[in-house]
Amino acid sequence: MVYANTRFGEAEQRAVPDAVVSVRCDTRTVEADGQLSLLLGVDVGSPVAEYVFIGHQGTSPRSLARIYVPHAVARLGVPRANESVWGDGVRESLSAAGVGVARTTERVTARFPTTAEAQTLHITTRSPVLAVERVSTDATERVVEEALPVLPGDRTEILFTTGSVPERLERSRWTSMNKMDGHEYAATPLPVLPPPAAPRLLPWADPEGKPCYLSTDDNGSVISRLADEIETGTTAARTPNRRPVP
Repeated sequence: MVYANTRFGEAEQRAVPDAVVSVRCDTRTVEADGQLSLLLGVDVGSPVAEYVFIGHQGTSPRSLARIYVPHAVARLGVPRANESVWGDGVRESLSAAGVGVARTTERVTARFPTTAEAQTLHITTRSPVLAVERVSTDATERVVEEALPVLPGDRTEILFTTGSVPERLERSRWTSMNKMDGHEYAATPLPVLPPPAAPRLLPWADPEGKPCYLSTDDNGSVISRLADEIETGTTAARTPNRRPVP
């Protein structure tokens, strides 16, 4: 089983198929406890939709994913459970409800399962699992989804694909319209920085008699002002006093 961070794209979904053939989804409304209130940024006791996805290969459970969406964000229906074992159908439901996801952060931790997780996955509490914490936020940094997949460590591969920095910058600079979660957003061009200023020759030398240069974009820095004062004084000393012509 492969957990890929690029699975939200159609090409990546085709390239990384899941071996699970069936997914069960249970949905209920819960009140946020202390942990959920911290994860979702809501008050304790706030209503939250909980989606529990259990993926099976044959009759054996292979994955467990718990997804939480605050009611204050959206009141969603039951997602299409057979689309993804990771609960990505919730993301599609958010998009359909007009909730855009601007950023997703995923943290993977190796640990032992809780008793409830071990019972669900049919493993022992001493069998390591990979626990994923996926936090999705909108453009205002509001948490719109919290996903907590748990995967048996002996049958899971984590795949992360990241584009190069120049590639991302070039795409941001020249792409006029981007598509995110089914919506189109105008891309903001990156500012074009001016070329760096040429080094300035300072009116003094180092202890070895070599010339000193100053490279800075701040013409009001301490060294710049000191150089201005020395150059002004030197120029005044070299200029002869002229008597006014009567």
